[in-house]
Parts: sequence; structure tokens; C-alpha cells
Amino acid sequence: MTRFHPADKRPGFTLTELLVVIAIIAILIGLLLAAVQKVREAANRMKCANQLRQLAFACHNYHDAYGSLPPGGIKSLPNTTPVYNRGGWTLYVLPYMEQENLFQQILPNLDGPSQNAILDAANAGIIPPKLPYLRCPSDPDLLDRSLTNYVASQGPQCWRGNCAEAYNPNQKYCNGTSDEPPQPLNPRTYPGYDASPTAGRFLDGRPLNASHLRGMFGAYGPPIPFSSATDGLGNTLLLGENLPNLNQSRDGHWAGAGPGRALSTIIPINSPATDYLEPDGCTAAPLRYFANANVADGFRSRHPGGVNFAFADGSVRFVSQTIDHQTFQYLGCRSDGEVPNWP
Repeated sequence: MTRFHPADKRPGFTLTELLVVIAIIAILIGLLLAAVQKVREAANRMKCANQLRQLAFACHNYHDAYGSLPPGGIKSLPNTTPVYNRGGWTLYVLPYMEQENLFQQILPNLDGPSQNAILDAANAGIIPPKLPYLRCPSDPDLLDRSLTNYVASQGPQCWRGNCAEAYNPNQKYCNGTSDEPPQPLNPRTYPGYDASPTAGRFLDGRPLNASHLRGMFGAYGPPIPFSSATDGLGNTLLLGENLPNLNQSRDGHWAGAGPGRALSTIIPINSPATDYLEPDGCTAAPLRYFANANVADGFRSRHPGGVNFAFADGSVRFVSQTIDHQTFQYLGCRSDGEVPNWP
């Protein structure tokens, strides 16, 4: 008969000890996941910067060929006829992004009688729903939608919202009102540049010229040469990042002209999300309404702390969302005579 002796009993873990071990393991897993996420985001941010750099070089190559930057957009003004959309800058740089064949397939639509060349080409299956180099992997909202994270800069262009003057909190930073023509502020909010037509257009259909535009692009043209950037190419924004799900470009196409193809710097970087998507936004949540351009059409990203920008000299820099707002306007404006002092 075998006898059991207390000395033969192996000591076990108490419940408290098990809970402590589990807590330590959970903490370690949390730290590991945070580290993995941080590394992943760093890689995503670098990929976005590289794609912006390629797009900036494509703009330079277009400039070499035509003597000006590609048009920010070629489209009809809102509420006018005939209605047409012949594409934005992302379309016209296709030949310089190793997409010459795609551009040649679209070209007959651009030169033909089609009023909406981009929509017709998309419906015909000519234009793919997405191009990988136009998507930032840090933005999970795009999925398979036909959108792009990269937009052109109009600098401190006046930007009329859709919810009346009281809900245009950023209009003062363009040194004017959203009237037609814009009425200059006296004194100016920031010295160095004049008031400008809202969103780079005259609502009464008057033609624009480059003097009406503050940055390197206009959503409705006209073409702008690098020579007009008298502040220096290295001091002037060219392209930046955007979250299209938070403005009217959510309903557009990456190849199309506006809205959201060329944005204003008067809206602070990574301003509060305009995630109210219902049609009653102007009454229910005007400062969170995706269709209120004066708060929605700003440069944004999912990168913590700021946004990648390509400058007109082809360099790419990460601009902090805490940048002095006046300095941000001077980086956006190509000819304000103010050389910004920033890191």
C-alpha cells in the first residue's frame, strides 16, 4: 500500500500569482502591438511621402513638356450649362507616372463631344476604379472606392462654404470675404497677399487668370508656371494629403476635376473631422458637415501629428498640424513676398 506524504505534494500557483502572470503577459502583448503599429505607421507614412514625391516629379515633367503645371481641373462651374468634366491634374500626369497607355485610352473622351468625359470613361471600364500610387495605406476609409488621398494646393485661396457666412470660420485667413467679387479685409488678417475668388473661380462665369490664384493650382485652371513662384520653389506647397471621405470628393473619382482636387490652406491642418454626412448638415452640424467646404476642404491625414506635403521643388516634408497658421499660409502662397521661417 502506497502512502501519501505531504512532502510529496508539489507546490502550485495561487490564484493571485496566476492573475499577476496573466496581467504581465497582457501588458507585454499590448506593448508589442503598440510597437508593431508604430512601425507599420512609420512605413505607411514613408510610402505616402514617396508617392507624393513621384507625383511632384510627374508635375515637373509635365511642366517641362508644356511650360506650366497641369490644370488643377477642367470642368464647368456649378449650376451652369453645358455641364462637362474633363479631368483633374491626376489625369494629366498619367503619362509621367508610367500610365501612357491608360491616358491614350481616355484621350478620345477628352477630345470628343462627351460632356462628362471622366464619368463616361469610367462607365465604359476604361478608367480603373483606383490606382495604387494615389492611395495612402494609413487611410482605411477608401477601400475599393474610386478616390485619391493626394490633392493639389491652391494656397490661401478664399473658400466659400455651403452653409452661409456665419459658418465660414476660416474665410478671414484669405484676407477677404466670400462675396463676388471678394471684398478685401482692412486690415488684412495676414499681410502679403490679396483676397481671391472663392475656390479659384468666379461664380458669374468670368474667366480666371493666374493672378487670381494664390497657390500653384486652381480647381478650374488656368495653368500656372513655376516662374510665378517668386517666393521660391522650396518655400511653396505643391501637393498634400487629404482624407476624401470627409469632404465632397467622397462622391467623385480620382481622375475627375473637383471637388477636392485642389484645396485651400486657410483651413488648418488636420482640423476637426467633418464626418456629418446627412443632407441636413447646414442646420444640424454646419461645422462638421462634409459639404461645408470652408471647414471640410483642408489638408488631412491619418498620420499622427501632421501631413506630408510635396513642395514645388520636388522635396517632401512632414508638416506638423501645430505649425503657426500664418506661416502655413505663406508656404501655400507662391508670391506673397514673405519667406516663412519654419523648421
